[in-house]
Amino acid sequence: MAEMQVNVQVDDDDGCLRNQGKPSGQLDLSFNTSDVINAEFDTDNEEESFDESPLSMDWVDLTNYKLPADGLAITSLPGCRFSETWRNLDQDIAFIKSQGITNVMSFCTKGDLNRCRVKNLLEKYAAAGLEVHDCPHEDMIQPEIENLMKIIEQLELNLNAGKKTLMHCCVGLGRSCLVAACLMMLHNPELEPEKAIENIRSIRGHRAVQSIKQFNFITDFRTELNEFLTKTEEATARALSR
Repeated sequence: MAEMQVNVQVDDDDGCLRNQGKPSGQLDLSFNTSDVINAEFDTDNEEESFDESPLSMDWVDLTNYKLPADGLAITSLPGCRFSETWRNLDQDIAFIKSQGITNVMSFCTKGDLNRCRVKNLLEKYAAAGLEVHDCPHEDMIQPEIENLMKIIEQLELNLNAGKKTLMHCCVGLGRSCLVAACLMMLHNPELEPEKAIENIRSIRGHRAVQSIKQFNFITDFRTELNEFLTKTEEATARALSR
């Protein structure tokens, strides 16, 4: 019987499996080193004890922004089971509802949800009677201004209708805080970007607004917004003239 040989190739670039033209009976395994690093978090350990503490949630005071003062909250990913965080999704959802929240806005991607073992999160929200707004975009980068304005428009509709809304990304420090800072600046033309970031950090801690790209986006928000509105008006004018 022919002996099977195993050739392990580590691909640091993209982790793609490749056919190296090996003879029949020889197995070629290619993998990304990052997969090995993350593998320790990839096994389900149902014996792990859940964190029984209430989900940490911070309310954003919008009194000075012509919006309901107690309508918007930010939190980390409910039910997250990743690394040292091990939460119970059903308990977290029950706590969310106990706070009078009716709407949840998630900025997590499918990859985020799969990695944190809550791939059915949105379905769980809906089953609990919560209105779900799925607004995924990648972590640590700036959103498209058009997408951001759609998110803010939905937030305004919720808040003005008296619907308490919870925003979350993975840790509630990057994407969620960026949206909150831009919402503040939109409703207070005199609010400087640095002050908006300072306000958010006073609520969520000094780590809020996590990346340079997010910081720069908030700094340039009004310029980006004005350019977006100008393009929108020009597009509308062209459509009406046809």
